Amino acid sequence: MILSNFPVKALFGSFCVLVLTLILSSPALTETSQKPTSEKIWSQDKRFVDNGDGTITDTKTNLMWMKQDS
Repeated sequence: MILSNFPVKALFGSFCVLVLTLILSSPALTETSQKPTSEKIWSQDKRFVDNGDGTITDTKTNLMWMKQDS
């Protein structure tokens, strides 16, 4: 049989190395999300915080809203 001499293990190993290389070199997977370096702005009662990324967080309920509505 022709396939009995085919190096399946070597081919599978090469395939695994190729897939791992592609995954680890993908910019979408290696980039870390970075928030703006601006300081957060708190309300006087420290309940609401402007996160500096276009959102407001209610620290009492842990809900987050967009600053602008569509």
